Amino acid sequence: MENTLVVIRGLPGSGKSTLAKCFTEVGFVHAEADMFFQRGIHYNFDQLKLADAHTYCEQFVEAALHLNRDVVVANTFVLPVSLDIYKRKAQEAGAEFKVFRCIGDYGSVHDVPPAVLRDMAANFKDYPGELLWRPPFPYKFPKKR
Repeated sequence: MENTLVVIRGLPGSGKSTLAKCFTEVGFVHAEADMFFQRGIHYNFDQLKLADAHTYCEQFVEAALHLNRDVVVANTFVLPVSLDIYKRKAQEAGAEFKVFRCIGDYGSVHDVPPAVLRDMAANFKDYPGELLWRPPFPYKFPKKR
């Protein structure tokens, strides 16, 4: 049985992390660039380290896939080209690749400024075949058999 890489994309506050946590309840390993900035209960975003955060996320996903784990990665992924590296990693690992786009509006937990959110929304592009998702939180996936 092949493993799966699920990519969850959407604007800040759209429900990405919450949906990703639902996947962890059925055995998926969860990765996000934001995890690079999390130290215990403290989140300390540093724009200068954003590239390092994405590299960390990509390497984590690749390692988990090569261990034949199901993986869910959640980031904004405003432009479809930003998913190419994950699609390639899934193909290299022989994993199924699925894309969800969260379209909820639950408020950003990282206090993203409104002007930044507007810019992101204006530049957000569809990804071919993505599934739109506005989950009724709290959502529970059925347990894997």
